[in-house]
Amino acid sequence: MDRNVQQALFTITCPTCRVRLAVRSAEAVGAILECPKCGCMVPVTPPDGWQPPKPPETPTVQPSPERTSQSPPSSGPTAKPPVSQPESGTAASAAGSDSTLDSGSLCAEGKPFRLWHSWQIIAAAPIAAAAIGVVVWLTMFSGIALNSSVRPAVGQSNDNPPDKPVAKPAAENSAEAKSLPGPETSQSKTPELKEKEPEQNPTETKTSEPKTPEPKTAEVNTPEATAAAGEKNPPAEAESRQNKQNKEPPAPVMGTSKLVKLLAPEAIDVQSRLAEVIPGIELREMPFARAIGLLTALSGLPITIDPDAVARLQVSLRDPITIRLTGATLEEILQEIVAKRGMAYTAEDGQVVVTGPADQREKLRRIRYTVSDLTDNDKAAADRLAALVQKLISPESWKSAGGEGTMETEKTALIVAQTAAVHDQILVFCEKLRNARGRPLKSNRDPKRFELTTRRQQAASALHRPITANFHEPATLVDILAYLGRQAEIDILLDRQALGAAGMSDKSEISFVVDNRPLGVALDELLVPLKLGYRPIDAYTLQVTTQSALDARLDLEFYPVGKLLGKDLAASVLIGQIKTAVSPASWNDAASSSAIYFDQPSATLIVLQSPPVQEAIQVFLDKTMKNQK
Repeated sequence: MDRNVQQALFTITCPTCRVRLAVRSAEAVGAILECPKCGCMVPVTPPDGWQPPKPPETPTVQPSPERTSQSPPSSGPTAKPPVSQPESGTAASAAGSDSTLDSGSLCAEGKPFRLWHSWQIIAAAPIAAAAIGVVVWLTMFSGIALNSSVRPAVGQSNDNPPDKPVAKPAAENSAEAKSLPGPETSQSKTPELKEKEPEQNPTETKTSEPKTPEPKTAEVNTPEATAAAGEKNPPAEAESRQNKQNKEPPAPVMGTSKLVKLLAPEAIDVQSRLAEVIPGIELREMPFARAIGLLTALSGLPITIDPDAVARLQVSLRDPITIRLTGATLEEILQEIVAKRGMAYTAEDGQVVVTGPADQREKLRRIRYTVSDLTDNDKAAADRLAALVQKLISPESWKSAGGEGTMETEKTALIVAQTAAVHDQILVFCEKLRNARGRPLKSNRDPKRFELTTRRQQAASALHRPITANFHEPATLVDILAYLGRQAEIDILLDRQALGAAGMSDKSEISFVVDNRPLGVALDELLVPLKLGYRPIDAYTLQVTTQSALDARLDLEFYPVGKLLGKDLAASVLIGQIKTAVSPASWNDAASSSAIYFDQPSATLIVLQSPPVQEAIQVFLDKTMKNQK
């Protein structure tokens, strides 16, 4: 048996794909390595009571009198296998050494290949000999000429003779054997389902007599052949075969979600935890969001990424991060990662939030916005625009509502004193209004931020992507979301701050099974029973948070409705229908800042509402448009 297989020190389990990994080197203990199956980072933690193996004693060989003149005895085996370099995103060992695991230190457990290969050859030899004998016998006595050529049927080539078996379509195979890929499914391709070959017992020798195949006769598309085929296959059998070929794929199966173990957030002294020292860590070209997730798993701290700050600072969650630190605290590692993207973090109430720098969050800046193209140099139009901005953009932050923000108007400009976050919202609002009215943009930022498509429309492609997952064995919420994100090729952020306020940990265990369902539907089936929900951020990002946090948040969306309006439907009537059909209580709540405004020049509805209501408005408008057609 392979020596490397025998010397596994202990096994660990990947928290994401649940595959068992064998640890073969004591140098790997304390390191954070990449799972060879799913690519996630796995801390190498030995089981309780495990002790590193003692180094083998050097054997002492007493020379015999006859060999005293020969060379001195060997001092024992001291050669070690070469140490491979760590892959991208692997961490250094907990001892602070630059050495990492050798190629066999962390791998999925399996059986030795050489022994199995040898027995395969031994078992196949008599079968191959028997097959050769059968072919020779058929050649000599069956009357089949091996070199004869048969004219292929119409529509067939010589490369694919008619008697060659044809693989069944996927729809047929799914009816015979169906399996839900779980967390061990490959990320890139769905593996083919193959029947596992039975293992052979090395102590036994099995001999089987091969069956003599019957001679095959090539079929030709002639009237006689067609008639003969009809007599051979009864009409009922032919009809059954035709129905099987035309069988539609199985319908999607409703997902099931069950909370198995609800865990409350762990009480953590954030400052003390951040002061802990990590012997060494190295990240190579790791995506920003994944680096934050790794640090979350390493530290045990609930770290939340602020998606609004990410958009404001024009950061991509997939930006590569490369760091290498030795003997650094968790705080220094976190600062190093966020500083790479011009971000910072806050730590309070047992939570850590990755957000914008402190001066952008707190300091008021005075900026002049030229809006002559939106006001036509009219002071009254500028006053109306200023009032609209204060109504739709962070209403609670203005001085008139008890905040600190101020605004002054001129014929051609708005002079605003606000924080960086509010300034970013004003910029997006003005540029979207220009886009709606067909005016050229003035900002040098990415024009995609100013498109009139809603957030849900931007994420529609990912939300409609079919997802299959089998977490029959309970897994943590964070692991399930990570798996779904990889399947849909989208980043799913977890609002741990909101979960903590609701008394729920991201490590709560859930069983979840879904088969061929759109991602949006699968997320609803997973999250709604937990009183959670999600909101689209952009085409590549979703955020999972609590339902109460979703209801309290207000997003601004633009809805072009020019095609809906006409003689039979005025803008005021459409607004009334929306307020009546979509969450009526939310419009009449005096404590709510929700609002809806119709921009006459662009025939566009501008709506400030919660993400669930925005989704319902989109559905209502789509249905109204369909009914008009």
